[in-house]
This record gives sequence, structure tokens and C-alpha cells, in this order.
Amino acid sequence: MGKEISTGKRDVSHTPGPWVANKRGIITMPDGLVLAFCACSADARLMAAAPVGLEAADEAYIALLSIPHDSALRVRTDRPRGRLCNFIAQATGRAPEDVQNEYEERAAIAAGDKS
Repeated sequence: MGKEISTGKRDVSHTPGPWVANKRGIITMPDGLVLAFCACSADARLMAAAPVGLEAADEAYIALLSIPHDSALRVRTDRPRGRLCNFIAQATGRAPEDVQNEYEERAAIAAGDKS
């Protein structure tokens, strides 16, 4: 658990999902390995959803960064784009500036792949 894993997207330093939470607040891997105990089952559900949520944030942030700078939509997505960047930074223990730089580069590469 907690081993650095290279996914080709970004290095992952958490136990890969999926994670499962039961009604007693126990978070496990699908094979039954216990990852954590929570006093509240709602907290356990939120924690168990974290790997999938981080992956979704990753994809959404790339998509928002891919919107052309001259688009009116780009301006309307400033706030959610910033929130996604901060979420990814907090979840991965990185500085928001580092996340933004890496993801802007990844978005440019992704845009080049589509042409």
C-alpha cells in the first residue's frame, strides 16, 4: 500500500482503487484487504470513492484545459477548473502550480493527439 505506481498518466502514491465501504465504516479492497476504519459510514463511503473521484477529476481537468483560450466557455469554466486543480493538488500532496503546469502540458499533448 502507498507504493509509487506509474500509470502513464501520473504517478500514483496511494493504494489503487476500487475501494469498498461497508455499513460499519470499514474500507476494503475488493479482495477483502482492510484499508481503514471510520467512525462514520458516510465518511467511509466518501473515502472509498476517493480513487474514482480523483480519476474523474483528472479527466475533467484535462477536458476543461483543452477548451480554446478564446472561447467564451473557457471564461465560464475558470472557477470549476481552479477547484479541480486544487482538489488534485490536495489529493496528491502537490502544489497547485505544479498540477496546473503538468496538466496544461498533458492537455496540449491530448489536443495534438486528436488532430
